[in-house]
Amino acid sequence: MPYALLEQFKCKRYLLARIRRNQNPENGATWEVPTDISEDYLKQMESEHRIKKGNSWIWEQIGNRPNHYLDCEAMNCAGALMLKIIGNENLKVE
Repeated sequence: MPYALLEQFKCKRYLLARIRRNQNPENGATWEVPTDISEDYLKQMESEHRIKKGNSWIWEQIGNRPNHYLDCEAMNCAGALMLKIIGNENLKVE
């Protein structure tokens, strides 16, 4: 049975790069959420930050903030990447 190895770090990095890439629909695809999105969702999308530990970069949860929505959105990106719905862009992730 085929399987895919999903690396959470890369999925979150890709997700956040997509969010930052374009916020103007006139310039192409954007990351959109409903206008009535909950404050809880927005807080959870800002619940982690990337830090360098030794020679590696890791995602670290900020305090005790819940991060479930961020994880779900990253896995949505992983699924879309596997299905080749997204990922054909020349997206520079730093």
